[in-house]
Amino acid sequence: MNFALGGEPMMKQSRKPEIMADAADAIFCKPSREYTGGFMLDDTVLGEEGVTDFDVYRNDPSSKLLVDPFVDPGAPMPKGSSFEAGR
Repeated sequence: MNFALGGEPMMKQSRKPEIMADAADAIFCKPSREYTGGFMLDDTVLGEEGVTDFDVYRNDPSSKLLVDPFVDPGAPMPKGSSFEAGR
């Protein structure tokens, strides 16, 4: 993100890679026959696991998050997760 896309300003509006690692861990701990074949978002997976403090994943908690272009800005977000619809 920093080098290829938007530099430091975009990094401030992004999350740390640890959110993906934690979501992957939650997915891998589920029975594969019950939890497969779907499109999953890291904050949705973690929200289902009871995570409500997503600020720990932010590069800069004082900056508003930008929505990923692949995420529907009208989709419901888990408690504690938010973003600014900006591109």
